[in-house]
Amino acid sequence: MDNKTLTVLNGVRVGHATHLDKLTGCTVILFDKPYQVAYKACGGSVGAYNTEAIRADKTSYRENGIFIAGGSYTGLMSASEIMECLCRDQKGSRSGSDNRIFNPSITGAVVYDQGMQIAPYDPVYGREAYENATNKPITSGNVGAGTGTSVGKFRWVEGGTKTGAMKAGVGSARVDLGNGIIVVALSVVNAIGNIVAPNGEIIAGNRDENTKFKSYEELIDFVTQDRSNTTISVVGINVDLGSKLHLEKSRTLPRMDKFAR
Repeated sequence: MDNKTLTVLNGVRVGHATHLDKLTGCTVILFDKPYQVAYKACGGSVGAYNTEAIRADKTSYRENGIFIAGGSYTGLMSASEIMECLCRDQKGSRSGSDNRIFNPSITGAVVYDQGMQIAPYDPVYGREAYENATNKPITSGNVGAGTGTSVGKFRWVEGGTKTGAMKAGVGSARVDLGNGIIVVALSVVNAIGNIVAPNGEIIAGNRDENTKFKSYEELIDFVTQDRSNTTISVVGINVDLGSKLHLEKSRTLPRMDKFAR
């Protein structure tokens, strides 16, 4: 099978914790050694963990892993579970008088899926996703951090009693640039707008009572869920760019300014 996901990169494993009964979950991306990481955050209410350490002007821009969690800010609690697993597996820098203390470093972010959640987020989902990590092609759809995500949240139906949104989830893509260079991405999609194909066709999104798709542009002045959306992408490349070039990549590749709107 042709792997079009992040795990095509050497030393990368990915695991999901999927709880369909609670409509939330977690996705963990692990590296076999500390990898260079950079980030770009847009929007007005970012929920992130340890991202200050990977700014381009910092010296500690290598991480042992990345996580994306549901549960909004409560999803950040999964960081401690993941860190415990990394320490157990002796990952991270060493310290202490006998060099037996491990100090791993991870970064992460959360999506707001609490409008869909049936039960509170449990931080143990981070540990579960860690234990499920594999180098096999990543499962897409209603899994991991995408378990409770949705798209097309800009309009309610039936007198405001039901949302017109559709379920979303996790997706992956790969681009081969030639000379053995590949770019791969994993996205957790929780957008306020619709998913639109390059030809303008709506693939998924807001529907009316007759399941007819509604255009975000037609209803932008009546948006009701403008604070309940996030799209998070992890983009990987099999070339060592250095921290500053990684930051430029994070700023320009996915046009994140549009993702945040």
